Parts: sequence; structure tokens; C-alpha cells
Amino acid sequence: MHQYDVWLDLQCEINSSLQAVCTLFAKMTFPVRPMVGESLTFWSAKDSNMQFSIVSVVGVMLVHYASTEIDNIAHHVSPVESGSEMRTSIRCVPIHVASMNDAKVLVALLTEQYGFELDPYGVNKLAVAQSAA
Repeated sequence: MHQYDVWLDLQCEINSSLQAVCTLFAKMTFPVRPMVGESLTFWSAKDSNMQFSIVSVVGVMLVHYASTEIDNIAHHVSPVESGSEMRTSIRCVPIHVASMNDAKVLVALLTEQYGFELDPYGVNKLAVAQSAA
């Protein structure tokens, strides 16, 4: 088993400009070593009613899963008391959602069902959208 830090951005059009909405991350274990260019799909649980719209090459689609592609794999070495620690990160291609509401549903799916967290140091326009409401 191989453990990775998985990083994923969500983006949508805001004021006619494609922008990052938020960054999510999770520690995930893979049975085999993933490679750049492979697909990574997060299906919703069978009893889940979560649906959201994504923007794909064929247009806006209502879906119950999030699919992306592995864009980059990087290795990081950090000093620790006993020497050094090695971490491997996967950066995925951003997922283009149709609206901020779709982004909220997708964030709920990824956090509740897959253990993702919002990056506290990254972009988080969802918090701004909630405080404006």
C-alpha cells in the first residue's frame, strides 16, 4: 500500500472568468502506485442523493461523482528529529463545477465520504459566499 497527499482544486466561472473556488486535500492510500495521466474518480455512496453539475467538453452535466486526472506526482523530504521524513503528493487537474452551489455539494461529498479537508491556507471562496449570504 502506498500513502499519498492528494490535492484537488475546484473551479467555476465567477463574473465571466474561470476562477479557483477552493483547494481540498486528503491523505489517501492506494493499492498500487498511481501515475500521471490516470483518472481518479470519487463515486458518491449508493444511498447518497448528492448530485451536482460539472462542466465538461460536452457541456454541463448533472452527476453523482467527481472525476479528475492525476496531473503531477511530487516527493517532499522534510527534516524531523530522527532524520528525515518522505511524503509523496498527487496534484489533480481542477474540477470545473457549474456554480458555487455545485461546488458546495461537491465539497460536502469529498469531505463527508472521502475525508478531504479544505486547505486552510489556500483559496476558499465558499467561505466568502457563505458570509455574504
